[in-house]
Amino acid sequence: MKDYISLLVQQALNEYFKEAFDKPHILIMLTNSRVDSSLMSNHILELSKRYTISLIVSETEQKYTDSLYIHRVFTLESITMVDIVQFSKMVDLMYCPSISHGFLAKLSMLLDDTNSIWIVLQMLLKGKKVLLGNNVFKQNKVANIWHNSSLETKVQSYIKDLKQDGVYFCSMKQATEVISKLLKKHQNKKPLLLAKHIEEIAHTEQQEITVPHNSIITPMAIDAAKQLRVAIKKETRSEKRDDL
Repeated sequence: MKDYISLLVQQALNEYFKEAFDKPHILIMLTNSRVDSSLMSNHILELSKRYTISLIVSETEQKYTDSLYIHRVFTLESITMVDIVQFSKMVDLMYCPSISHGFLAKLSMLLDDTNSIWIVLQMLLKGKKVLLGNNVFKQNKVANIWHNSSLETKVQSYIKDLKQDGVYFCSMKQATEVISKLLKKHQNKKPLLLAKHIEEIAHTEQQEITVPHNSIITPMAIDAAKQLRVAIKKETRSEKRDDL
């Protein structure tokens, strides 16, 4: 039984490294309930084939996530600052596939009177890239809804202000390409081995842990490995293993 539990823990750690570092991690928040649910589900499903996805949805929309391959699902109404700190550590980009005019206006004016606006502002303050879907604005323009030019001017002004704050815009069709460009730096991201990973291995009486070749091993992890007599090994590019 002990060997079986040890195997499960090792597999869990392997999955952690594979999931956390093989693919960029995107936090998707659904803010516009007017979008067709099947269209949005298909969009998120396609993104999940390329990226690790965590999803923020309202409590009423949770039922739409059952068929999706999602890392974690959070409810919009229950997000706290503790969650924000967690997001800032684990995700590479925040993406809202479709937003309303009201969302755009409030965000540009920093009116964080709703959880969705507050979350986006917090992610920006944490230095995270934020991508917003502009389908609603494009559809209105194509349909010539902007009979009042001053309204269109206001919308474009909001978009311009947000771009200056580091917010990006694209349509859902362009999302995959735009996200890929924004996350180019991810290929240089290095996995981080912490003392807690060493402790998890030690508790199962395993004597070694193998990590990706480009991992950063913290001093506390090295100290923990020495104290707990756990060998740290790195995989080389040729998949050969060298002791540290």
